[in-house]
Amino acid sequence: GFSKVIELLEIHQCKATFFALGWIAEKYPHLVKQLAAAGHELGSHSYSHEKVYNQTREEFREEISRTKKIIEDLTGQQVFTHRSPFFSITSKCLWALDILAEEGYTIDCSVSPIKTWRYGISTCPDGIFRIRENNLIEFPVSKFSFLSKTWAIGGAYFRIFPYRLTSGGMKKRMQQ
Repeated sequence: GFSKVIELLEIHQCKATFFALGWIAEKYPHLVKQLAAAGHELGSHSYSHEKVYNQTREEFREEISRTKKIIEDLTGQQVFTHRSPFFSITSKCLWALDILAEEGYTIDCSVSPIKTWRYGISTCPDGIFRIRENNLIEFPVSKFSFLSKTWAIGGAYFRIFPYRLTSGGMKKRMQQ
């Protein structure tokens, strides 16, 4: 699917942000370089894909700084953007946002305004916002309502949901 996505983005003259795992970038450096050469942004998705709330502060810092360095060394471009696996920055580990800022990240996409058993902060704004304490810009996962329930658009949901549901959710979101 990688080549098809790159081809479609090129045909439609679109640029995208790709969040790479550190170990994937190490194992497949040619893919990371290909994305950068095509003008796409590379962001960090951690090194090992571990949930933030299962890590210590030190483990989290190591994951994000290691991945940032790998991607920057491969592409020659600075990495500013991060998205934690499973949208796992929750109210239990908001300290992670300060560490991201300390490590040079300026944009985060790890918070979900949809509260589930695995992730989410129910008081999270439903739109892009700046975090006063550390100046990070947060892009929370987008959401839409369907069948009296709130659903996310993004992350693994692109693979889980049928195309028609995702497409319909995106259209609803764009009309808001």
